[in-house]
Amino acid sequence: MNEKTRLIISLVFLVIFGAGALYMLGFFSDDSILSVDSIQVAFTEGEYDGEFSDTVTFQPPAIESLSPFTNKYVSEQYSFSFNYPEDYTSSNFKEPIGENQMRETILVQNVQKKEGFQVLITPFNESGATLTSERIRRDIPDLEIRQEQEVLLGSVGKGIAFLSDNEAFGGASREVWFIIGGNLYQISTYASQEKLLQEMLATWKFE
Repeated sequence: MNEKTRLIISLVFLVIFGAGALYMLGFFSDDSILSVDSIQVAFTEGEYDGEFSDTVTFQPPAIESLSPFTNKYVSEQYSFSFNYPEDYTSSNFKEPIGENQMRETILVQNVQKKEGFQVLITPFNESGATLTSERIRRDIPDLEIRQEQEVLLGSVGKGIAFLSDNEAFGGASREVWFIIGGNLYQISTYASQEKLLQEMLATWKFE
C-alpha cells in the first residue's frame, strides 16, 4: 500500500432501470469509527443547465414530484440510515477488493419511472482525510468536475457535491462524495434527478 492513497478507477456492473453498466470510482483502505448526526447539502436551484452537449447520451426527465419517503434503508455494518420514496425498491451487493476488504453497492430505484441513485462504499486508508475537488482532480485528471459545492457532515468533516460526465448516467451526473469512518461514500444519479438526491440526503443519518 502506498503511503498516500490514490483515487483509482474501477468498474461496478449492475442493472439500473432495467439495463446498463454503472461506472464508478473507488479507493482502498482500513476502517476507523466516526459519528455524525446528518448530511447537509443544498444544490443551487436549476444547477444542471443542460450542457455536456458533447457527452450526454441520455437523461430522463427532471423529477417534478416524489412519493412520500416512507421506506427506510438501514446499514448495520456502517451505522447509517436514509429514507427513500415508498414506490422505490432497494438492493445491495458486496464484492471483494484487495486482501480482506469488501466494497458495497446500494441501488435504490423505480424501474417504471426510470428514477434512482447508487451509493458505492469503499474502504479508505488515510486517517483524517477530507475529500476536495483539488484531490479528485489530482488523482483523476480526466474526470470532469463542475459547479462543486461543500457537503457538511455534521461537526466531523466535509465532502463535495458536483456535476460530472459519468457515462453510466448518460454523460451528465450529479455526484456527492465524502469520507467518514474510514470509508469513501460515492453517491450518484442522473443530473436531471438531483431533486431525488437532495431529498434523500436530508434524511441520511449516521447513528
